[in-house]
Amino acid sequence: MRPKWFSLLRRGARDVPDGVRAGRVNAIEERLADYAEAIALAEAGEMLLAGAVMRREGQGRKRLLVVGHGAGFSARLAGYAISLAGRMDAALTFLTVGPAEAGDSTREAYTAQAGVSARYWLEAARACGVPAGHEVCFAEIGDAITRMTRSLGRVEMVLSEPEEGLRLQGRMPLALFTVD
Repeated sequence: MRPKWFSLLRRGARDVPDGVRAGRVNAIEERLADYAEAIALAEAGEMLLAGAVMRREGQGRKRLLVVGHGAGFSARLAGYAISLAGRMDAALTFLTVGPAEAGDSTREAYTAQAGVSARYWLEAARACGVPAGHEVCFAEIGDAITRMTRSLGRVEMVLSEPEEGLRLQGRMPLALFTVD
């Protein structure tokens, strides 16, 4: 439950406690604050409150988009994503981004390798009760993420390896969290 002054702060009221800044917040900053609040609540074991924070806006099932490095996903990234999705009552989509300039035979081999790499994590997610899927997209990484967020509907956040995070800095329409 948020303190009373929090709603005043969000409306830009001036009668807030000392030390609390009031001002206008743009929609992206507001959503990032919601993400941070939901993650903190989920990490503290308050899954119902975290879910309530994430349900404030948007329709449909919450989804986390997990972007691997190359054709695979690190154990740390995938494991954390499964754990977080379980606590937030969200679905997962694992995204493998292949080289945009790849030819047909390269795409087939890359897709097969990515499928093998993702299979373990899909089974692990399902064992934890987390709905999960896997997609392969051949494009520049920013374009691939934009396409996926549009096609999936309600994507709450993107989780990635640090390498992808550096390449995407400042070009994401959603919150991007890197797990190293």
